[in-house]
Amino acid sequence: MESFYHQNVSVDTNRIDTVSLTCEEHPGEPITNFCFTSLKPLCPACIDFHNKIMRQNNMFPEIDTFRNVKINCTKKCKTAVLALQSELAKLENQTILNPRDIIEEGLIQIRRARDKLIAHINRYVEEMELEFTKSVNEAVTKAKEFSDVGEKIRSLIQEIEHLMYNVDTPNCIPTVKKICMIDLKALLEKFRSDVNHTIQMREALSGSFAELVIDESRVYNIHDEILKYMTLVKKPDRLPSERNSYYHNYAQGKIAIEFV
Repeated sequence: MESFYHQNVSVDTNRIDTVSLTCEEHPGEPITNFCFTSLKPLCPACIDFHNKIMRQNNMFPEIDTFRNVKINCTKKCKTAVLALQSELAKLENQTILNPRDIIEEGLIQIRRARDKLIAHINRYVEEMELEFTKSVNEAVTKAKEFSDVGEKIRSLIQEIEHLMYNVDTPNCIPTVKKICMIDLKALLEKFRSDVNHTIQMREALSGSFAELVIDESRVYNIHDEILKYMTLVKKPDRLPSERNSYYHNYAQGKIAIEFV
């Protein structure tokens, strides 16, 4: 179980105390404590017996006040939301590859070159336009394959905020248990890695479309030199080798968000 992070996150402690829970084993007794080892809420009448049972099972009880546990749960959720929102901002502040601008610039060059040729090469020019457009669109399609990180982060933020708001409800025990079991550090590190990886791939894809090469000296030898005059040279694939296996499985739906 991950320990709570005691970060400088403000919490409305007045809201934490609005709901009072009673013990299931000792009706009428208020829940005042919580055991991190067993994830069990305790009233004053439970504590001694609980400690005895834990020691008999060679386990060490870690007990804190239930109020502190709920405050730390809320802090933990808020810290996670702030960190995830920061990662989301990195994605949203980056300009995504715009195929229209790239295609328009390439087509202008192609049509200028075509104007210097005679009518019998118009068909070749049209084929070049199609090939250039296809190359740019393929690069953009690859970039879009890595654009779902932001949606995953938004979904996780909503889930954590939902848990945070349920901390102070009458049925908060399952929520508190879930939050106590969240491996926040691993979860945040995973999304930081996913965000950085997505940014790297977008930057690599921004220049991976075919480059138009025009040699003006070839225009006078049309029949022999037309292929040398205007052609598309494919750039080598500059994508990072492979997405990390955890995120690849996560994006494919093989790994759900778990609080462990």
